[in-house]
Amino acid sequence: MDTYILGAGFSYSFAQDLFPLTETLVRKGIEKFSHPKSYGALKGLISRMFDDSESINFERLATFLLNDPLKNIIGNSLTNYQIYLDLIGLVANVLNVDQALIKKSENYSLMQNWLSKLNGSGDTIITFNYDLILEQVLSELKWDPLAGYCMDFFMPGIDRIYPWVEPKANQLKYLKLHGSLNWQMEKDAFYDVSDKRIFFSLNDLSRPWQDSYQGYYKERYSYYPYIIPPLIGKKYENKSIQHLWHISQALLENSKRIFIIGYSLPESDVIAEFMLRDANISNKEIKIVRKIGKNESKTEVEDRFKGIFFSQTNNNRIELIDMDAMEFIGELGF
Repeated sequence: MDTYILGAGFSYSFAQDLFPLTETLVRKGIEKFSHPKSYGALKGLISRMFDDSESINFERLATFLLNDPLKNIIGNSLTNYQIYLDLIGLVANVLNVDQALIKKSENYSLMQNWLSKLNGSGDTIITFNYDLILEQVLSELKWDPLAGYCMDFFMPGIDRIYPWVEPKANQLKYLKLHGSLNWQMEKDAFYDVSDKRIFFSLNDLSRPWQDSYQGYYKERYSYYPYIIPPLIGKKYENKSIQHLWHISQALLENSKRIFIIGYSLPESDVIAEFMLRDANISNKEIKIVRKIGKNESKTEVEDRFKGIFFSQTNNNRIELIDMDAMEFIGELGF
């Protein structure tokens, strides 16, 4: 069994005009929702704090808004929390791309061939992305999300849990460790995620909700997309999400090969790093596929991953491939 770990660079490679990277995600959202009444408070804060040409790191901004270290000084806690919800809503709307646009991507047929192979061999995908690129293809392959997601779900309107069952041997396991746009939560879950139910509707697989939400989450919506806030020091109290991380760790231990595609392993993502360190990954073939940026060196990127996967005793074989994600999948020959 092989395991593929995907980051934002994977989606960006699939269609960079639709799925921006972390550093440009907020700017792209403001451009997309340019109406004056859309996300007004968020736009006002960004205009006040950032230069027009400055990159805005989604994770850092969300951390500041939710933790709000200055709230006792300037009394803006409520305002900043509403702006935080605006930010999450903005990003969810940017990544909620219509199925027709995904199918128009020049890489769509490549994705079909790749996922068809993975689904047939029962491989695993672990992702830190929220988007639904893969779901669009998997739905055509008769993939069963209730088994393949490896998650316990509730169904909207039905007050009982549907526990996950072990996927069939020839079915892809698709683990979304930071949540997904087509998973849903009740409105109070933003305040306390520990015991909140995660909902999933089969009818929502290709379109997670009918209306676009402008501004922070409004009372008229019963459910909101379940995505783990992109914070430095992310919170994982939800028992279903904790279980998902344990499953991921076990699958990594039992994989023959591990492909890490489009994932930069940021220093702030401490939980992901220690999951990889704690997974007892030994005697593996590990390929890190990343397009090396202009302001980084291949040696630095390689050393970052070797610090996690390589020692004199675990016998891992590590290779860093300076290649675009879709280019690499094409090279696999599917």
